[in-house]
Amino acid sequence: DEEGKALRLLGAQTEITQLRNAQDALKESRERFELVLEQAPVGMALFNRGGGFHGVNDALCRMTGYSSEELRGGLRFSDLVSKADIKGLIRSIEELKRDAKSSYQGEFRIIPKSGPSIWGLLSIAWTNDPVSGEDVFIAQINDISEKKNIEKMKSEFVATVSHELRTPLTSIKGALGLMRGPMLK
Repeated sequence: DEEGKALRLLGAQTEITQLRNAQDALKESRERFELVLEQAPVGMALFNRGGGFHGVNDALCRMTGYSSEELRGGLRFSDLVSKADIKGLIRSIEELKRDAKSSYQGEFRIIPKSGPSIWGLLSIAWTNDPVSGEDVFIAQINDISEKKNIEKMKSEFVATVSHELRTPLTSIKGALGLMRGPMLK
């Protein structure tokens, strides 16, 4: 009316139970994923197409010597991989999306903040974030340095044994050839 007193009330009501349930389920799923990421015993990271980190776990921080803040504060995923390996890794990541593959796995040298490089079995999965429309990569790194060292020792042992056996066998073969020579005449 003229005094500003409401005479009627108009309203609309919409059922949002399904929307609310979907939001709650999405929140629960995200929290579960973040818990898995944090608690995983292997190094894990989420990064975007440019290599910027969205999330990292404690295992990756221990493996690389970087804090979560350092990794998320400007470092790129490519900063953790040796310069010799990075071009091949980037090519493989690009092939993931182009070929509509969901994951890639390979062995690469990981460069920690300090100390010698370590060997990592790197598994990368690609997905697209439907909310932002951005590509998201999930990386998992297992330290396989011990395995690589054992392979190197095995290879060196086989090479040494092969050389040591070849030398006396060559001498024996030569001696037998000399002895056989005069007998043929």
